[in-house]
Amino acid sequence: MARVHKAKRVVGGEVVETKIKSMCSANIIEVEVGANGFRGGKYSYGSRTFFQIRDESQTVMWCEVVNLDFDFDVDIMDSPGAKSVSIPFAGDTELLTFIDALKFAVSVLEKQAGEKNIQKFRYGEL
Repeated sequence: MARVHKAKRVVGGEVVETKIKSMCSANIIEVEVGANGFRGGKYSYGSRTFFQIRDESQTVMWCEVVNLDFDFDVDIMDSPGAKSVSIPFAGDTELLTFIDALKFAVSVLEKQAGEKNIQKFRYGEL
């Protein structure tokens, strides 16, 4: 089982304690995640959250970033071959909605992959 390492990140001027763990299969993905808890507000004095996925070996991933400027123009940046993707958040509700989003994402992915198929794949039977 992979060890969990501790680290610290500065997000929006605030220190966030994070935990880092690698997930290994035919590829290796390292995940770093942490938050400083609910702080009672928005960006200026609210929570800070950090999430990063990093390719450590043989991971095929890319990042698509959509930026909206004040003229409502859409700028899409597609980066094939991305090495890592980081998503920092500021604010208490952002921490809560990000937790909800991750729970939803896990639920959908597990359902679509099928629990039996996940176990078979883990043990080389699929």
